[in-house]
Amino acid sequence: LAALAIPLSAARLATALSFPAIWAAVLAMPLGLSWSMNMGFLPYVLGVPLAFLGVAATVDLCLKPSWLRALEACMWLTLTYLAHALAFGVGAVLAALAWVVYGRRSGRATLLLFLCFLPCTVFFFFDLVQDTFSPIAGTEVTLRRQPLTMLPIGTSAQRLFSTTYSLAGWRDWAAFLPFIGAILVGAAIGFWQSRPVVRRSSTFLIVAVLLVTIAFVALPDGVGLLNYLTQRIGIFSVGFLSLFAAWFWYSRESAWRALAVFLTLIAVASSLMDIGANARKVQEIAGPSLEGRLRGRYITAHIRRCEQGPQSPFGQYEPERHLWAYALGPGAVTPYLFSWNRYHPVQYRGEMYAKTLTAPDERINAADGDIGLDCAQSNQDRIHATCTCAGYDGSILVGEPATLEKEVGLSKVKVERRIAPGIVLARCEQERSRTIVEPGKLSSSHYLVRGWSTPETIDDRLAIWSVGRSSELAFRLVAADTPYQLSFVAKPYHRALPQTVSVKVNGSPIGKVELTYDWGRYMLPLDRALIRENVARLRFEYSQVNTPAEAEPGSHDVRELAVLFHRIEVEPIEGLSIASMPRSTTTPNITAASSTARSRTSM
Repeated sequence: LAALAIPLSAARLATALSFPAIWAAVLAMPLGLSWSMNMGFLPYVLGVPLAFLGVAATVDLCLKPSWLRALEACMWLTLTYLAHALAFGVGAVLAALAWVVYGRRSGRATLLLFLCFLPCTVFFFFDLVQDTFSPIAGTEVTLRRQPLTMLPIGTSAQRLFSTTYSLAGWRDWAAFLPFIGAILVGAAIGFWQSRPVVRRSSTFLIVAVLLVTIAFVALPDGVGLLNYLTQRIGIFSVGFLSLFAAWFWYSRESAWRALAVFLTLIAVASSLMDIGANARKVQEIAGPSLEGRLRGRYITAHIRRCEQGPQSPFGQYEPERHLWAYALGPGAVTPYLFSWNRYHPVQYRGEMYAKTLTAPDERINAADGDIGLDCAQSNQDRIHATCTCAGYDGSILVGEPATLEKEVGLSKVKVERRIAPGIVLARCEQERSRTIVEPGKLSSSHYLVRGWSTPETIDDRLAIWSVGRSSELAFRLVAADTPYQLSFVAKPYHRALPQTVSVKVNGSPIGKVELTYDWGRYMLPLDRALIRENVARLRFEYSQVNTPAEAEPGSHDVRELAVLFHRIEVEPIEGLSIASMPRSTTTPNITAASSTARSRTSM
């Protein structure tokens, strides 16, 4: 239904704009098999054609105002909002543009359009009251602050088509490039050909293309889920370009029109081949039936096939990324099963896990790995991350059967049960008396609770910035007969000096350290009595923070930075009894690094 709705709604919009409807439907066929469709974002995929229908009805209303046309526009716009708020937001902007182009001189059209938006406005304010758009508590674990960067124009243009048409590899691009060329060339010529005939419609379409494309391209990286959402709206821009191209190809001779149909069918066939390949991969991993479903709390990980090589991150659909859901029964939960809020992709169930349990960020189920690590090492880190998380009943590992068997065999995990050919249940390792946290690595990401950015390579070290006045991490330790020692390797942000870091364990202060200008290793004694029920929640509090965008000319980094961490370690002090444990101190042992490179942020 969703795949057919987009071509049909494109034809309806073309009819309202006096463009060739049949050709608009033909050229819009590949849009029905978009990346959003492959990822399963069905509410949004249904919202797009509803938005097209709402804009078409708005154009008709502005041209010939009547209560019947107002009722139709109201119906489509309301259904668009109920399907997905983002699709409605784009549709509302386009409906307002249609009023500016077609109906602003008509008082009746203005009144009727205002009435059309009343139901949507009521629903919108109801959602605001219900906190529908507010983030779930704890989901900052998966959405850490990043430095703002602008993508190159070429990369943004590539994403416009790769995200819209779900292009992941070279075969997809080879199949779609002639079709994309036909769309772009046809749109450019069709714009100039249509202007003398339907001036207002061509003006409406070109302004709509510019508005959506600018919104798609201009948003910087590093703005969290807003960036992920904006990547979806490219389908509107490409859809409007298809309408211009429909005008051009409709006016060509039969041989040229046959070529356009042929290129469209090749693009559709390529998308269908991808869907078929993904379905076969699901069948290979999940098998014909599962050996019983699980109950309990589980961490999941996707084990990659390293031989497949890198693919485009946008437009790629990984069917094995969420296949762990097949293993879960009604009584089973995982941190990656629910969304950040109603209108965002599946990320993390923060309200259940933020206070008592921690988990690796969502990269553990994605195709990419750690910065600077090869695929095989990244797979081992994924397995290690799942099997060192405290408080879970086990880990679910998913991958192609041969790859999964190989990678699990190289690890030290114990496979308790094979749920499907490519899904196994592994039991987590026993808790240890020593914990090493390397914050930049995926294998340590489950220790980070809040107040952290994303991994960066700085001074040839994989490290992570603190964000805000404090940072927290949590882990479990088995009881030891000796006291503990906390040590960490870090350096302060050079615009936040002097820097004093206060450290607390489970709310009790254990000491303060004053950081040197460069990298240094800092140590504090830690009383075992502070580790309650084998749980340690470590909190770093900073005397100063600063924002690079305010402190450094030319920087666009809006994070509140204080300290850059490379390694944090908690271990027993061998040969020292608990009775001889020193109390908290403000003069800890400090071993400074030899490097004198100036602290810099990654912009």
